Amino acid sequence: MTTKPAAEVCAAPGLFRTLKTFPATVHALLFFTFVVRFSHYMAWPFIAVIMTQNYHMSPVAIGVAMTSSALISVVLGMYGGQISDRLGRRIILLLGCGFSAVGYITLAQATGMGMFITGLMIIGVCFAWVDPPVRALMSDLLGDRSRRALALQMRYYLVNVAAVFGPLVGIVFGLTSQKGTFLLTGLTFLPFFVYVLLFIPAGKLLAEQQTDSAPVVKLHQVMGIIARDKIYISALLCSILCSVVYIHYEAVLPQYLLLLDGNEAVKLITLILVTNACTVLLFQSFIMRFMAQINLPKRIFLGGLIFVFSQLCFFFYTFNRNLGMDDGYRCVQHGGSDFDAKPEHFARSIGTG
Repeated sequence: MTTKPAAEVCAAPGLFRTLKTFPATVHALLFFTFVVRFSHYMAWPFIAVIMTQNYHMSPVAIGVAMTSSALISVVLGMYGGQISDRLGRRIILLLGCGFSAVGYITLAQATGMGMFITGLMIIGVCFAWVDPPVRALMSDLLGDRSRRALALQMRYYLVNVAAVFGPLVGIVFGLTSQKGTFLLTGLTFLPFFVYVLLFIPAGKLLAEQQTDSAPVVKLHQVMGIIARDKIYISALLCSILCSVVYIHYEAVLPQYLLLLDGNEAVKLITLILVTNACTVLLFQSFIMRFMAQINLPKRIFLGGLIFVFSQLCFFFYTFNRNLGMDDGYRCVQHGGSDFDAKPEHFARSIGTG
């Protein structure tokens, strides 16, 4: 059974009319996603710079710390999905918002490297118990595929808007690459926590309750289903490889720029991040309209080619520093946007869809 691509949904007429049909909770989730990501992008892209300048950590130590945080996020994401499916989205979102606020505030108040790394580990909960449950909750509230795809696409768009203006506002107010900026990020989770506590009902939603007659799928059963789906396994391996590439832009590239020019590193990182996000915002509509006429396998293949081209630009940049870096970053987002579509039946089953 084929699903209608998100590109077709967003390219179709009546976009704003469809947005008006969203429940108030979906609008609130999109708003809080934007606010949290806005403050997040004021400081997080510069975390490698902060760890180098404030704590004199080596590149290997920074890589181990960030990898450990990502690993915690993956593990908690699997079990958090099970909790979310059984007890409802509200509990997991409350835990996620609470732990995220504690983690970011810990980063801001850390007086030593050990405490800073502890905060980094706690933040792993943020990515596992906030973002995926928010997407899952929006999917629960929007039963039809067209509105669900549009909501997820709007969320992706707002995240990129935050990526554009977050670092810029941080530079204007002198907050970028300052450890104290994490305090602001932590505080933005508190209104989100209060909203979930007051307005998200406890237990399962009505749409979920209607499917209670189906047997509950346990985590090991989900793993067995995934292991038998060779197409999904191939897509999963490709996503892992892409994630390995992306983590270099988040952790390694800032350190490389810091070594080249410590005084201008923050401005260079901001310029790259803003250029990257602006490219998505400017070309997203064009790409969606262009991709609407192309089937999903061809879209993935085209995205892969663009992704490979971006890496070649970085490779040849070694030989010619005046050519390649900006082009590489622009192409990374173009190629990466075509990998966003995930099989919903698997994602929903583990609470990350």
